[in-house]
Formats: sequence, C-alpha cells, structure tokens
Amino acid sequence: MKRLTTPILILCSLMLLAGCAEQQPTQCLNPVAHVYGFFGGLWHGLIIPFNFIGTLFWDDVAIYAPSNDGVWYALGFTIGAGGIGKAYGAIGLAMEELGKMGEDDIDARQEKEDKEKELAELREIVARVKEMEEQNLMEAIRAEIKKKEGR
Repeated sequence: MKRLTTPILILCSLMLLAGCAEQQPTQCLNPVAHVYGFFGGLWHGLIIPFNFIGTLFWDDVAIYAPSNDGVWYALGFTIGAGGIGKAYGAIGLAMEELGKMGEDDIDARQEKEDKEKELAELREIVARVKEMEEQNLMEAIRAEIKKKEGR
C-alpha cells in the first residue's frame, strides 16, 4: 500500500499542475497580441510536460509561443526545459534509491529472522547435548558405584 501511495500522490500533483499549462490563444498576425520574453520562455520551458499533454487533447494549447521576442524567449525556454528535465531526473533517481532502501530493509529483516531461527535451533541442540552428557555422567557414576559395591 505504501509503495502505491507515492506514485498516486505524484500523479495527482502533476494533474493539479497541468492546469497551469493553459496558454492564451494568440493571433500571429495581430501586432497587439502579447509578446512573450525571457520569463515567458522560462515559464513555458518549465511547464513543457503539461503543455505536451495538453497538445494531445486540445488544439489551442501550444508548447512554444508563436508570438515571442526571439532570442530571449528561446533562451528562457531552453533554460526552463533543461531545468525541468534535470529536476525530473533527480526525482527519478531519488525514488529509485528509496525503492532500493526499502528492498534492503526487507532483505536485512529476513536475514535477521533467519539468523535468529538458526540461533534458536543451535541452542536447542546444545541443551540436548548437555542433557545427554548429564545422563551419560550419571550412568557412569552409577556404574562406578556398582563396581565399588560389588568388590
């Protein structure tokens, strides 16, 4: 159940953030339309995964704003897209490590249980050996007593 909770929370968070991916429809030929600059490109680069999902379902969602100021928008978009890629990669690595840690804990717990069982078995064997030694010792003492009495 615990392993399923984290992916569900991440998916819900991504779906919630997908609402940020909506863009204003722009008219390329309209000179009054909003022109995106560096920060617009940075924002569009950061939300590119959500924009991509939006483009699959809606025609008015675009990944790259057609009305931009050129180089500065492209630079912001590149930095944003690269930054989000690195962040997703780091999150993926962290989740992978957490998964390995859980497996290591399970293995260590199982190994500890196995050692405890083995130790309990060894203690039983030692107790039986001691009991047998006591019985043999008692029999040897009785035999010696009988020999002394018989003489």
